[in-house]
Amino acid sequence: MTDDTESNVVPFTGFSVTAEGVKPLEATAPTATVTTSTNSAPSAAAAPAVVRGRKKKEPSLPSQETEADEADEESAGDPSAAAPAAGDITDAFESKPGVEEYYYNADLSRFMRRNTAGRWITLNEGAFLRYLKKERRLRDKPAPGKLTSPAHDVLCEVENDRRVDYAGVIAGYKSGLHEIGGRRVLVTEDPKYITPAKGEFPLLTRYLDHLFCGEEPGADGGPSIKIDQRPYVFGWLQHVTQCYYAGRPAEGLAFCLAGDTGTGKSFFSLLVRWILGERVAKPYKFMMNDDSFNRDLIEAVLQLIDDENQTDTDYKARQKFAGEVKMIVANNEFRVRAMHTDPFAIPVLRRLMVLCNLQGTRLLVLPPLDGDIDGKLFLFKAYPPPLPTGDLSTWCGGLPTIDTPAEQACWPMPMPTRTEEEKEAWRAAVRSELPAFLWWLLNEYKMPTQVSGGRWIVRHYHHPAIVSALLEHAPQTRLWDLIVRSRVVFQEYIPPGGPDEPAEWTVRKDGWSGTAGDLEQLLKKSEACQLSKDERAEIKASNWLGRTLESCGEHFGKDYCDGSKRTAKGRIWHLRPRKEDAL
Repeated sequence: MTDDTESNVVPFTGFSVTAEGVKPLEATAPTATVTTSTNSAPSAAAAPAVVRGRKKKEPSLPSQETEADEADEESAGDPSAAAPAAGDITDAFESKPGVEEYYYNADLSRFMRRNTAGRWITLNEGAFLRYLKKERRLRDKPAPGKLTSPAHDVLCEVENDRRVDYAGVIAGYKSGLHEIGGRRVLVTEDPKYITPAKGEFPLLTRYLDHLFCGEEPGADGGPSIKIDQRPYVFGWLQHVTQCYYAGRPAEGLAFCLAGDTGTGKSFFSLLVRWILGERVAKPYKFMMNDDSFNRDLIEAVLQLIDDENQTDTDYKARQKFAGEVKMIVANNEFRVRAMHTDPFAIPVLRRLMVLCNLQGTRLLVLPPLDGDIDGKLFLFKAYPPPLPTGDLSTWCGGLPTIDTPAEQACWPMPMPTRTEEEKEAWRAAVRSELPAFLWWLLNEYKMPTQVSGGRWIVRHYHHPAIVSALLEHAPQTRLWDLIVRSRVVFQEYIPPGGPDEPAEWTVRKDGWSGTAGDLEQLLKKSEACQLSKDERAEIKASNWLGRTLESCGEHFGKDYCDGSKRTAKGRIWHLRPRKEDAL
């Protein structure tokens, strides 16, 4: 927080505040009337008096007074100056563009004004009085017959009648004074807009086509399946851009993009950032209670998480993350807590974007697809562009080098990005195409029927490969796999009857029934259990088993995992094998 203080305050003689405005007073020498005798000798009255051997001090004639006192004497003799016109305070609020607007920020206990550059600055009381004194020519001493000075009158007027509960940048709001939920809010900056203009955008077209279009292997060795995610991407981007340009704080789905290194997924987040005002917030630490500072979250539309949560892959952390994602998606209100006042909510425009890698368990940074979270987010896959044709011997580590010819160096972007200069040229070329892209997006693109609709305007989409990978590592999938491979749940062990008779396994026709505690003992303590020591260690306490079995019921269906029966012993789970479970 900065105080706008002027170190060179110019001393002044005094000012008269009248209906014509604030005018400097003319310094006039004080006059005095001295009565003298007609005799040349001085009279006895003029002789100095002596009291107890000391001279009595003579009353001094009016001499050089301070300039301010001279002004007071002149004002005292001027009735119009002694009773300033009613407009003396409002003169300080004259509308001079970009300068003379004053507010009192109750949140920070500071005064606010625009500087000559048009930006809002905060001042403490002393700095604000110095500003009024120097720039507005208002006295900071009361005139005769007045209890307060004109400068203090303005200060009190601002503090009482021009008080705001919050001041700052708010995502999606234009600058100015807003009434939000009965609170006065001063938005200090306008959003940055790119002016749409009809034209062509060939580089952006190539980049987006390669990023969101690809092929996936067919089932059972069948033909490959072509995937086109662009309608959902453009639908999501169109909706948030329309809201941004209209100043409408509407909710919207979270955007999750997973891809390998070199696909260009991080550049897509930069593209969205440019479109939505160039501001970006990093919400992950605040969402996970690791940071209490959240001012940047109210200032930016784009809330970006880019490989910041790579260590939080355990199920408990993912569940908490899922709850925070739901709050951002389904609730557009941002809670503001000002000093000395009750907290209040401001509706804001915000969109959450999560970027992650596909390798190994990196996908586990995404929230688990259980409960109602799956309908509140997109799951997109970032595809790498096709490799250039021809000799790639000049490549190194799967990337073009400085020795690679230009026609073969356009990877992964449509332009070479091997050096900082080439990267800057690529960014500049894309930014030059954004006006044309936005014109097409806002005026010509129409969402297909299967994409539009629902509470969030755009229907959610989950890439099948991302869903499959998430379910493969989901706790309920892993638990079910351990249950099947243990053999003791869906099959009954019959020990050998003699030394020459083998042990037998028979399938339980009606499945298995019992509490979560019974299942824990069966999987961890049974000698017949076929799980290894490390696999048994994955089975946690019965309360974890109960929660995970509930997720199994939601995922596989109650025909295979039903916990609806409750007894005095506890919740009874009835488990049945699926057709694909090899027993």
